[in-house]
Amino acid sequence: TFAEDVLLHSVIEAKLLEQADEVSARLRAIGLYTRTATIKIRFSNFETHTHSRTLTVATDHTHELRVAARELLASFAKKHWRAVRLCGFHAGNLVEMPGQLPLFGNDKRDKLSKLDDVRDAIARRHAPRGLAADSVNAAARAARVTRDDRAT
Repeated sequence: TFAEDVLLHSVIEAKLLEQADEVSARLRAIGLYTRTATIKIRFSNFETHTHSRTLTVATDHTHELRVAARELLASFAKKHWRAVRLCGFHAGNLVEMPGQLPLFGNDKRDKLSKLDDVRDAIARRHAPRGLAADSVNAAARAARVTRDDRAT
């Protein structure tokens, strides 16, 4: 939630990308992948819109979730844009394995995995003590609830 309404598309995009980064790091920390990326936009009058996209292959890659967030926002902004009060990025349809990967062309995904490993190492090194562990523990609890919900 923003303290004031935000009209600049670039500010909303930057916030969604930051959230996609956080979500992807949490997914990797708990060993899950997402099949669905969703953005939520709430206007100053509390009118709320969500837009989702099913991904071709389940992922935990930062780059792929950032691309999905950007594309969802661009599609939404074309239809209607006005001052935003809240934006959010959500990963849904969580799975334990990425599913069937293409037979060829995995070089890009391998590079993305290595890049995410570096990002995660940097985040662990520079995160305030206890903060990273608390985030991972909260994400793990949420994942357990999600898994339990699927089982029933």
